[in-house]
Amino acid sequence: MVTVEFDSMGEAVRLALVADEYVGGGLAVLLLDATDPRSEGYMAEWGVLTANVPAAAEWCRGRGNIAIDADAPAALLEALEAAGLLHMAGRSAASGMARYPLATVAGHALADMGGLPETLWPCRSHPRPAARPRPPWGSSWTRWAARKPRGGSSGRS
Repeated sequence: MVTVEFDSMGEAVRLALVADEYVGGGLAVLLLDATDPRSEGYMAEWGVLTANVPAAAEWCRGRGNIAIDADAPAALLEALEAAGLLHMAGRSAASGMARYPLATVAGHALADMGGLPETLWPCRSHPRPAARPRPPWGSSWTRWAARKPRGGSSGRS
């Protein structure tokens, strides 16, 4: 497991970096809260380091090359560089109104980063994640949550 510690708004935070892949390819890096194994939020999702940026698709085809999410805290990026886990490319890619810095994850970090199952399941204090319920007719939670009730009262008196 690869972790990094940094100061987030005056609080010491330790994050685990987890490798995943975007649909269509490209490295995705999830951030899990690994600060306190005794807390209820241990290994809960803290955020995502990367962004799937079409303008950076060619860059992201390279081993370990990523586009950094525009909302990633500067202190986190500095800590990742200081720990030798990330090398900033000094370039960025534009998408919409935002610019996404480009970087490369160090080879040793890539080798040590597990996927979500490998990162969570060996933690004896963390139970195996439950299967996520699927919406009855597809992949969009928004459609499912916003659907109109079937049958019953229309709510009018």
